[in-house]
Amino acid sequence: MRRQPTMEEISVMTRKEMKRYCRRYKLSVKGKDWVLKERLNKYVQTHDPPPVEEIIVKKPSPYDNLSPFDRALANYNTGNWDASLDAYKESIETWPDSE
Repeated sequence: MRRQPTMEEISVMTRKEMKRYCRRYKLSVKGKDWVLKERLNKYVQTHDPPPVEEIIVKKPSPYDNLSPFDRALANYNTGNWDASLDAYKESIETWPDSE
């Protein structure tokens, strides 16, 4: 009488060996499903992927999408003089030939 393979042996069987095993031991569909489920569980346990890090994406505000000149105008209109001056300087560096 032949000995049945252990779960460790079953988990490393190729597809052809698995088919031969199921035919030899006359496993039903339920038995095949159980064996395949155990193989899948074994595979997942041995090939556990690393945890996925959550990527936080900050949506840009409408202010961030403005050009330096438009930011300078917006800051000037709200009375934020220092930020307006910095934005004007950035605008001049960005477009030195512009009037």
